[in-house]
Amino acid sequence: MTAHLHSPTPSRSLERKILELDCVTAENDRKRARFADSSQPLADWLFGIEAFPRALSAPPSFAPKPDRHVGYPASRKSKFTKEENLVLNHPIALPYTQPALGNTLPFLVIELKAEPTGGTLWHAENQAAGSGAHCVNSMRWLLQQASSVSDDSITSEKALAFSMCISARQAVLYIHFYSPQTKLYWMSFVDCYMPTDPRDVQKCNRHVQNILDYALGDRLTAVKDALGALFPYPENWSNKKRASVTGHSTPATSFTNEGLKQ
Repeated sequence: MTAHLHSPTPSRSLERKILELDCVTAENDRKRARFADSSQPLADWLFGIEAFPRALSAPPSFAPKPDRHVGYPASRKSKFTKEENLVLNHPIALPYTQPALGNTLPFLVIELKAEPTGGTLWHAENQAAGSGAHCVNSMRWLLQQASSVSDDSITSEKALAFSMCISARQAVLYIHFYSPQTKLYWMSFVDCYMPTDPRDVQKCNRHVQNILDYALGDRLTAVKDALGALFPYPENWSNKKRASVTGHSTPATSFTNEGLKQ
């Protein structure tokens, strides 16, 4: 990707550049309609802690509250079928599929920090660790419910999430995943971007586009396959009470950041 970004490009006429920008804008608008972020009114809520991974012996965790989170549209704007929405909105699934208002199954969380008021990327990274693990665990729960397999048989690449930590001078992208081998939730450094460098801005845009393409591709396919397998509802859902979801067994966790250890 770095070689591609730095490779020379042939000069084009102004008219050609405008046409290309119009095509890119139209494509981005089509993609944007298939997502929903938490910037709408009343959507800036805490994530529910029921889907937050933790050791059963650990004290209650603080609820994550990312500044923004991006997922699939919910309620009337949902692109899922009627049957898929019934699964997403089932009381057993709701803490995992819609941890907060604004969207369904978020996969990208954003933490914004203002340095003049004391905000730092270090704080943002620690907050993103919890939010990212929450998104990963929710996706793993859905896949596990649909396949009736053990948690450890769900490979890391099937449940990924991303986070962006942003200050006025820098943005840092991380990927979140669960390792069945170590039984840990990982937060791994991907790249960082300087808003004053046009090449970094281009690189950041490209990486975000790749994340959105993944969310509309492999991830959405896995979600729809899981929802299809869960309708009609599994028998064990009928016998469960909402309170039992809180006690759902989750692996012992330790948020580890590969990028920060370097």
